[in-house]
Amino acid sequence: MPITLHVTRKLKWNLDPGRRYQKIGKQRNMDIRQLIKECLKESEDEKRRKKNIIVHKLPEAENDRFEERRNHDQNFANTLVKEVLMVDVDVMEVRRLGRRNNEDPKRPLLISFANDWDQRKVVNSLYRLKNAAPVYRNLRVTNDLSKEERTEFKQLVQEAKNLTALDKGGNFFYIVRNKEIMKVKRRPAAATTTTMTEERENKTDGGEGLH
Repeated sequence: MPITLHVTRKLKWNLDPGRRYQKIGKQRNMDIRQLIKECLKESEDEKRRKKNIIVHKLPEAENDRFEERRNHDQNFANTLVKEVLMVDVDVMEVRRLGRRNNEDPKRPLLISFANDWDQRKVVNSLYRLKNAAPVYRNLRVTNDLSKEERTEFKQLVQEAKNLTALDKGGNFFYIVRNKEIMKVKRRPAAATTTTMTEERENKTDGGEGLH
C-alpha cells in the first residue's frame, strides 16, 4: 500500500468523532504528528517484510557455534531457492526467529531477498516442494506477517474451524485464503487426504501457509 494512502486511511479512522485522537489545540496536533510518524514506520516495516518468507519446521544444526548454525541455514536457503525451487535470485539474509530452545530446535527461519519481486518469484515456485525430497516437502512456508496480521489470521482460522464443526453432514470444510474464509467440498474417496489438507491450511504458526 502506498505510504500516502496508508497515512490518509489511518488519519481518517483516528480523527472520526469519538476516537482517541479527536482532541483540540496543541495536544491534538501533537497526536496527529505522532500518528503520521507511526504510519510511516508501519509502512516501511510492511515494505521490508514483503521481501521475506518464513520457513517453519526446519531443524536447526546441532552445533553450539553460532557461525556454524548460520552457515548451515545459509546453505540450506541457497539450495532451497536455487536448486529445489529453481529460482535465480540471491538470498540476502537468513536468521532464526526467537530464542534458541534445545528441547525443540525448530525455530522459524526468515529468508530475505533483495526486493519483493524476487520474493514473489520464490513464492510462485513453491509448488515444486510437493515433489521434492521429504526434508523440503514437509516444510511450511508463510509470508512475513506483522503481529496484528498474525492475530487477524488466527481469528479467521478459529472462525473457519467453527464453521467446519457446524457442518453436520461432513460434506464441506473451511480454510483461510487471502484473508478470506473459503468453503471447500470434501472428496469422499480421499477423506484422509482432505483432513490433512484442512489441518495444513489452517495452521496458526505464523500465518497463512504458502506451502
